[in-house]
Amino acid sequence: MKTPIIHLFIAIFLIGGFTKLHAERYPVNNTKKGLSVGYDVNFGVNFYSNDFHVGYKLTDKFDSDRRASWQIGADVNWTKYYLYDNYGFAYLDDPSIYRSASVSFPIILGYEINRSMLSGTKVYAGAVYDLILFSNLDNDPYYNIDYGQWAFTVGTKMKVLGLLDAGVAFKYYPNSLFGDLNRSAISFSIGF
Repeated sequence: MKTPIIHLFIAIFLIGGFTKLHAERYPVNNTKKGLSVGYDVNFGVNFYSNDFHVGYKLTDKFDSDRRASWQIGADVNWTKYYLYDNYGFAYLDDPSIYRSASVSFPIILGYEINRSMLSGTKVYAGAVYDLILFSNLDNDPYYNIDYGQWAFTVGTKMKVLGLLDAGVAFKYYPNSLFGDLNRSAISFSIGF
């Protein structure tokens, strides 16, 4: 349990330091702040999952290229995994269900490909630190997991009607959550 706590402090330190450097450099703050709410559907090799998240994010553009931006934040996630295939569970008939609640800290760089008044498209890449707070497998508490994990993500988002985001991304987790369950997946998301 020591390693996830150390990683959590590293993520908080990076986000805090990045925010402080930005505030010192720009006395007039143009940083967009706000609540983020979203829903993701993820498809992995031996699972699919649904993820609802609520969080807070800071976003700003770089001076050198106003189409390039950075985003940092914190999210609370509630995820439900349907496990199947090589875990010996019945394929889609009666999959085992793994649920977790976690906090995640994304650090993302993005670039706007096109933009109009009510729509736009952007590509992004970055890292996310995920700390699992509690979990259960088939409604029983489950503790034999890697509580703190880094993920790397690359994807695209489309802004619809100036408010709603729809996106597709690939998240890569270098370590497994438990056993050989690796959460790397293609993700479809909607949110604001």
